[in-house]
Amino acid sequence: NFFVIPAGILFDANVTFVGWWWWNQVPVLLGNFVGGVCLTALPLVLCYPVPADAPAPTPPPPTFDTQLPAAIVKAATDAGAAKVKLPIFQMVLRGSLSGLILGIATTLAMTIWTQPFGKEFPFLGAVAFPVGFCMLVLLGLELVTGNFAVIPMAVYAGKATWTGMATNFLFVTLGNLLGALVYAVLFWACYSNYGDSLEHKMGLKAAAIATAKTVAYENDASIGWLTAFCKAICCNWMVTMGVIMTFTSKSTIGRIATMWMPIMVFFAHGYEHAIV
Repeated sequence: NFFVIPAGILFDANVTFVGWWWWNQVPVLLGNFVGGVCLTALPLVLCYPVPADAPAPTPPPPTFDTQLPAAIVKAATDAGAAKVKLPIFQMVLRGSLSGLILGIATTLAMTIWTQPFGKEFPFLGAVAFPVGFCMLVLLGLELVTGNFAVIPMAVYAGKATWTGMATNFLFVTLGNLLGALVYAVLFWACYSNYGDSLEHKMGLKAAAIATAKTVAYENDASIGWLTAFCKAICCNWMVTMGVIMTFTSKSTIGRIATMWMPIMVFFAHGYEHAIV
């Protein structure tokens, strides 16, 4: 939503800045956090507790690519601990690159939806979208919604502090927003000829999505706000599962395949993700 709603606004969607944040970003960010912590991080650390001084997990036999569940949780916890130690510049930079990549992955799905076959089979957009998520994870970039699980896991294990977690969330969110806004402007420039025409089908699609993600909730008042909140919880359950699933395999193709599944699931449902 950091990308698609500003993009829609640039294409003259009837959405205000206050409406964007109050009816979408606030409930969606909160819901993404609750979904990541309560549906992914907490259940996993309770199933497979990781002590603060836990040794490195025993590698699996070389004949198997997959990792055991306890080793998966340990690796995710260690990744969360490493994320809070990044310099602020790296948090913002890596977050910005994630915002850019997810933005272009979203417009890939929009490209499909604006084609005749995409209108008939909109699920194809969900099949294509995870390419962006896989790219940013494989590159070691920062996505705040994914961090909503792995960093609380590290805090629970005593490997990260509350202050470090808050710092990461703040600056990675800032980076995600910055990157998404940069791509929104690039998208507007590409499909409007620098504002010369706002009638391109891609721009109209962005405006329609932006309206559906804000004005539609506003029209339902408090019920709309809670609907966005619940959609965000369900979304980030799957997004954070995508982050966890990358630790199930040591091979690149295995990591891509396991990440692809939960990301495709949330996108196909039309749930609410704060970044796109």
